[in-house]
This record gives sequence, structure tokens and C-alpha cells, in this order.
Amino acid sequence: MIYLLYLISASLIWSSTPIFVKISMLYDVNPLNIAFFRLFFGGIFLIIITRRFIINRELITLSIFGLGLNFLTYHGGLYFTTSSAAQFLESLSIIFVIIFLKYMNIKIKRHEYFATILAFFGIFLIFHSHKALRELLIGDFLEIIAAISWAYFIVKSKFLLKNLGELYLLSNLYIISSVMLLPSIFIFEINFETILFSILMTIIHTIIAYNLYYKGIKHSSPIAAAISFNLSPVFTLIMSKILLKEFINFEFLLGCILIIISLFISGRKYENKSFKN
Repeated sequence: MIYLLYLISASLIWSSTPIFVKISMLYDVNPLNIAFFRLFFGGIFLIIITRRFIINRELITLSIFGLGLNFLTYHGGLYFTTSSAAQFLESLSIIFVIIFLKYMNIKIKRHEYFATILAFFGIFLIFHSHKALRELLIGDFLEIIAAISWAYFIVKSKFLLKNLGELYLLSNLYIISSVMLLPSIFIFEINFETILFSILMTIIHTIIAYNLYYKGIKHSSPIAAAISFNLSPVFTLIMSKILLKEFINFEFLLGCILIIISLFISGRKYENKSFKN
């Protein structure tokens, strides 16, 4: 079950992503510039280590409709909505993972269906008590797109990892995806704080977190990977409680418990053969 620790650790790190971005905005940093530099710096760093750069149709497709689109809509959405709302809406990726798997005629186990429903109900309980979510914002629509692209990224990455190691795959995805966000650095002003926050988030949220997450994906099902990501908003609200002194009630705690239970249920008796058509 070591892969669960990888997934949970990555989710813990990613839970601070919207907080970092929101703080950077106080210093006139545009979120899309951070998105570009996170991908670009991360890709350059990993390519130096792996010394291998590959471009093929599958990588380009995953970079555009998976990682690139996710970074674009997630970071862009944070400009218009709250960090908690962003984390919740992107956590809906678990629903889209199910849809993608069904479309690919991949068998989904009964306990994974149950874990998905349990996780979704847990998230609902948590954010039902979060009043900011009741406000409809432009960013909400962008975060839903981010959830769809993240689901695609999870499912497609699972299959590409069979032929490429996580570092090789990530290095190529980062570089290709950064091209998609390149126009942002010409549109929005770049200051010292932009570079500082970008380097910091590249190391913590891009290189370390994605490496842990890919190690987890490699030895788990897409359902477990997606549900583990649902822990991220839980951690975000905990950090908000510590930093912002936000109120946490029984409904929130019950939702946390349901999500944690669903994660372990989804990872039970997983076998790689379940991904064969």
C-alpha cells in the first residue's frame, strides 16, 4: 500500500497550490505566468536529468488536452474564483474518470463504484458548509474544464507509463504543455515576484508533487488516483483553518472521514489486469 502514501503526499502538497497562487496575486503576479513557468522550469530541470526528449502524437495529445489545458483553466480559474471552490470543482475529476473508463470499455469494479460515490458525497458534505461555493463565479466554469482535463490526464497517463518511466514522461509533458501557455508571458507583465513564486512552486508543486503522484499512479488504479486527489481540498480547508482561522464544523469532519475511507476502498485488491480490454 506504499503507493497510497505517494498519492496522499502529492495531494497534500497540491493542497497548498491555490494558497500560493492567491498570495502571489497580492504581489501583482498573474496566475497564467506562474502556470507557464512551472511547466517550463520543471521540464528543463527533468530533461537535464533524463537527457531524453520525445515528441509523438500521444504525448502532444496528452499535453494539449490533459496537462496543458488543466494548467490553463485551473490557474486561470483561480483569478476569478476562490481557492476552496477551485479545489472542489477540480475534484469532480473522479466522475469524469469513470466516464472515460466506460468509454474505453475498461471494467470498473463494484467497490470502485462504491468508493467513487462515497468520495463524492464526502466532498459534497465538506463544501456544503463552505458558503463561498454558493456564489456562482466565472472561474467555476474554468475549474470544471480543469476537472475534465485532469481526468483525461490521469487515465491516459496510466497507459503511457507502461512504456515510459515517470520522469521521462513528465519531462516531455512539461515542455510540450508549456508551449501552450507561452503567450501569457507576452500578454502579462513579469516582475521579480513572478519568477520567485514560479521557481518555488516548480520545485514543490511541479517536480516533487507530480513525481510522487506518478509513482502512485504506476501502481494503482485511475479510480484510486482520482480519489486521492480529492484529499487535496480537504487539506486545503485544513490549511485555511490554520492560516485564515476558518470555521470547521461536524459536516466538514464527516466529509473528510468519508473521503479517506473511499481512498482505501478504491485501492483494495487492485490488479493490473483490470486495465486490459
